[in-house]
Amino acid sequence: MRTKLEIIDRCFRNIELKHKEARAHFGRPLTLTEKILTAHMDRVCDEDGQALKRKISYANFAPDRVAMQDATAQMAILQFITAGKSTTAVPTSVHCDHLILAERGAQPDLAHAKSEHKEVFDFLRTASLKYDIDFWQPGSGIIHQVVLENYAFPGGMMVGTDSHTPNAGGLGMVAIGVGGTDAVDVMTGQPLSLQWPGVIGVKLTGQLSGWTAAKDVILKLMGILTVKGGTNSVVEFFGPGCATISATGKATIANMGAEHGATCTVFPYDEKMADYLAATGRKEWADFARIQQQYLCADPEVYAAPEKFYDRVIEIDLSTLLPHIVGPHTPDLSRPVSDMKRAVDKEGYPNVPTAALIGSCTNSSYEDISRVAYIAQWAVQNNLKTRIKLLVTPGSETVHSTIARDGQLQTLNELGAVVLANACGPCIGQWHRVDIKKGEINSIISSYNRNFPGRNDGSAATLSFLASPEMVLAVALAGNLDFDPINDFLTTDDGKKLKMPVPVGDSLPQKNFVLDIAGLLASSSAKVEVEISPLSTRLAFLERFPAWQGTDFIQLPVLLKAKGKCTTDHISPAGPWLRFRGNLDKIADNTYSGAINAFTDKAGYALNLLNPTGEPQRIPEMARALKEKHINFVVIGDENFGEGSSREHAAMQPRYLGCTVIIVKSFARIHETNLKKHGILPLRFDNPDDYNKILPFDTISILNLAAIAPGQKVQVRIHHQQKTTEDIWCVHSLSAEQIAWFKAGSALNYIANKESASL
Repeated sequence: MRTKLEIIDRCFRNIELKHKEARAHFGRPLTLTEKILTAHMDRVCDEDGQALKRKISYANFAPDRVAMQDATAQMAILQFITAGKSTTAVPTSVHCDHLILAERGAQPDLAHAKSEHKEVFDFLRTASLKYDIDFWQPGSGIIHQVVLENYAFPGGMMVGTDSHTPNAGGLGMVAIGVGGTDAVDVMTGQPLSLQWPGVIGVKLTGQLSGWTAAKDVILKLMGILTVKGGTNSVVEFFGPGCATISATGKATIANMGAEHGATCTVFPYDEKMADYLAATGRKEWADFARIQQQYLCADPEVYAAPEKFYDRVIEIDLSTLLPHIVGPHTPDLSRPVSDMKRAVDKEGYPNVPTAALIGSCTNSSYEDISRVAYIAQWAVQNNLKTRIKLLVTPGSETVHSTIARDGQLQTLNELGAVVLANACGPCIGQWHRVDIKKGEINSIISSYNRNFPGRNDGSAATLSFLASPEMVLAVALAGNLDFDPINDFLTTDDGKKLKMPVPVGDSLPQKNFVLDIAGLLASSSAKVEVEISPLSTRLAFLERFPAWQGTDFIQLPVLLKAKGKCTTDHISPAGPWLRFRGNLDKIADNTYSGAINAFTDKAGYALNLLNPTGEPQRIPEMARALKEKHINFVVIGDENFGEGSSREHAAMQPRYLGCTVIIVKSFARIHETNLKKHGILPLRFDNPDDYNKILPFDTISILNLAAIAPGQKVQVRIHHQQKTTEDIWCVHSLSAEQIAWFKAGSALNYIANKESASL
């Protein structure tokens, strides 16, 4: 495996010539996004050698590395094994952070996870050793924090099997969340096929102060862009305000870019990044980046007239930005903290939260904990305790060891916080919660990134609100969701009124980090066998999906007509189902279990398609009944279908059960790509109102499939129960190569067929 500096040097090799070619190709100066992307291309053109067009063309890229978390790595490595390679083509890492249940605290929770998931951890460890992959053991840290501390570098490009991979944009890296099959392509030496993105420019002016944190930048932006405003675009920050935000603050902003659908978020290189690289033992990386600085920002002409080069320009004045709270149920329901009293009164939100949670991959840096600990120290000195349960998650063992050395951990313990393992925990539903009953309406507040119903504790009745870590602690101390620390006073038990101090903290530890990588088993290409017991319920080797038979799809039943928001959490819930992420047949039993079916008006239930007079059936059971009779099916969806996580299980499960076509008003980017990768035909209604034409017990035909081509519409026939039919048109975003994936049955099938043909 190449050394880290060799990887960085390779990234910048011939970069001046590539940028010269790119300027000639586009006929104009380059944005930072275009600089990094073209530096990772063999030729500046689309897959067919034609001119690149934003949000239309597909291009091939050569990322520098791959990162996977344990829940998604299982399926990705199972797919990699089927490719028959002896080692990964690019540096790759696996991080065990998703399978650790939050319940009692760091040590007991970690011990429980190692015992409960030993089979999976052993599989990932031995596969990592065999295929030259860095393996980060349970407790080492959350994937994105560990990547930021150890692997991310300015100007690089990486993919990760987690939707919050863009976190590395905080160090000026194009870091893209993808499905496992995309990652496997890169791991096997294949190019990454990606739609050439649009570019949204966000200009930052001024400087953060007072209670306003970097988290508030993205919470404000969420209200502007909404959950799909960044789809198929890179959000590129610029302006003098960027250099005032720490690298980990930038990472927080980049991390949550996944919530507005962006391909990724990127910042120009500055001294804050250099400081972070030096503090994490990578001073030579910073020195190298300084030499290459002209390649790590947009061309001067772009900054001089941004409206000419970005698809959209948004300006945020950090000096006037207020602290925000967003939610519930969606991360774009954004308002300043000062508006929460009105929101609570108007909407009837439970004003006394049941829990406050600080951490996650978004906000668990040293700076975050430092600012929280400042407020906690003030509270301890004034004999205050939190009025609700407070849970804190350090982002990595490096952060944990450093805050232990510097005293912040002791302060949090004195305040009564429960410090959890360095893992995702409640952020992804890995929270064993016993303080409320399922279905009991309550509110929680966290510094996490997602707040879909059921996301944190499995209960759709929990109203989840998002804010900065310091704001979360303020609410925990006050005990009220509508507490505004800028204008309100705390009232102690004896009636004394106190004003909270403005939080301050160090963006980096004064003595540098305690660089703790004891949990790393470095890549080694060891001679080990990767075995899976045939009796295992957790893991199972994969079989290929069947190829397209070359005929039209005729009168396929509609298993589900999803109504409203249908995220990957609705399609393939996490929580207790994480244990089956390596067994496709087992996890298929949760497919669409959270999706509201317009035909039944109930989550997770389908019409009885084999007995129209029968009772509705659980969607997975109905799908299996159809599969047993060799009947494929169609799924209909609403707007932004597949929003949320990168989990490719949300595509693999329907495919395994027999889904061949999904027709929606619009797709979320990663989910649409995952569907393509696994051989499902993803179509969009040319007229979104045609969604309303799909009625109970209708069947669907897809006509003239043999002639499907890029940019051409697809004819769809709806067969109604009354024996009447009507034709509608659908559109798609398939490239020529992606159509070949569909015909082969999956992208992996296509690659395997090509390799077999070349032998």
